[in-house]
Amino acid sequence: MKRIAAAIAVAALVSAGLTVDATAQGAVRTQPVRRAHSQPAAGYVPPPIKWGTCKNATLRQHQAQCGFLVVPLSYAKPRGAKIRLAVSRIRHTTTPYQGVMLVNPGGPGGSGLVLSVLEQYVPGQSAHSYDWIGYDPRGVGSSRPRLSCIGGYSHFDRPPYVPRTKKLMQIWLNRARHYANACANSKAARLLPHLRTVDNVRDMDSLRKALAGSGSTTTGSPTAPTSASSTRPCTRTGCAGSCWTATWTRDGSGTRGTWTRTSRSTAT
Repeated sequence: MKRIAAAIAVAALVSAGLTVDATAQGAVRTQPVRRAHSQPAAGYVPPPIKWGTCKNATLRQHQAQCGFLVVPLSYAKPRGAKIRLAVSRIRHTTTPYQGVMLVNPGGPGGSGLVLSVLEQYVPGQSAHSYDWIGYDPRGVGSSRPRLSCIGGYSHFDRPPYVPRTKKLMQIWLNRARHYANACANSKAARLLPHLRTVDNVRDMDSLRKALAGSGSTTTGSPTAPTSASSTRPCTRTGCAGSCWTATWTRDGSGTRGTWTRTSRSTAT
């Protein structure tokens, strides 16, 4: 039982960002990835995004624009090394312009570049007053550099997670070691200390600045892009009676789904 528990713990350590080494005696020694204690870089202002044609066929079909957001690898060193986040935009088509709607892909680790097309699934014409933004978080998808340790590690044909036998336990110990070594030896290993939630939040704030936002709203799921909530903000300047909250649910085909209006309120 102790060895089975150890195997489960090793698998958990990999997902928690720990490297796993084997000693000469076969024991497992874990070493936490060195974490950067980055502080908010309130003064960092990213350069404007240079928009161009998207490579993704779905985005081209929806007349989206694509580009890269330049952000610091570490927000504690805003003048240091930079990385690029892939961004897509579908411009508003009606007035008055309401600002930016940023779609958070969730996951964590999910690609959201194509999710700007969710604009078409919002009921009524409200969504057309926003610029809809999709993006790939740092290390993901079309962002550069992209971190991929073992591409098929979590595929459906993986061994059972619970190592009920000694053979399964050894398989998971070996897989965990292999995965940790692959991450450590990846060309994008420098990203590992900078993939925290706070880094992603600061990236979204940098995106807001780069878009010269006239207001922004975030829609998305904290775990996976199977559902999302969106709110049209009420203001004191005349959107009385037109504020709403809706929930989008994916139907299993990727970006197709339906919005259901769940509440409505009036500006005060």
